[in-house]
Amino acid sequence: MECPKTTPLKERHTHGDFLYFKLFTAVPLFAAIMGFIHTNPWMLIPYIAWISLHMALVYRLLCTHCPHYGAYNGKTQCHFIWAVPPVYKARPHRQNLLEKIGVNLLLFVSILFPVYWLIDVWELLVFYLLGIAVLMITMMRFECTRCRHFTCAHNRAPQPDDMSDGQPDDPSEEQPEAAPAPPEPAPEPEPEPEQESAPDPKPEAPDAE
Repeated sequence: MECPKTTPLKERHTHGDFLYFKLFTAVPLFAAIMGFIHTNPWMLIPYIAWISLHMALVYRLLCTHCPHYGAYNGKTQCHFIWAVPPVYKARPHRQNLLEKIGVNLLLFVSILFPVYWLIDVWELLVFYLLGIAVLMITMMRFECTRCRHFTCAHNRAPQPDDMSDGQPDDPSEEQPEAAPAPPEPAPEPEPEPEQESAPDPKPEAPDAE
């Protein structure tokens, strides 16, 4: 039996997909929380606030472009979130450059946030970094290669030639249409030729008496 050359796209996520990746996410999250408890428990408050803000912003910058956004009885269901209503307006077009940079920046800050407080507890730091590595590699190998969200910066699925999966270009980025050329002025009417006036009749000579 030959293995398929391409992996089919995942048309729909299951509840098991969501739980599977939440368990993977819980490993580094648990290590970060334990690190804060050992070093500075009060830092749990800004950390939890940041993670909440991270999820809200990613839901806006990334998920609103996804084909799964609000597609299941008016709710979003994927490996990232489950049964969440579409708080923001769906934008089924490509992400712009600022949105891609914003998502990557949020991910970078969220990963580095607890590292400073984990340095003193190196066992938890190793546990945390290993959890992050396993989570990201698993995502890239088993989700990003089958994802229908083709405009995501991390998508590794074979993209269709016409990108016709409900994600056209952002209409706000389209070049404005050229203004129509002004109508040509109507030709001016030719002036009518002036009529020559008849010469004055010569005065008749008076009769001689």
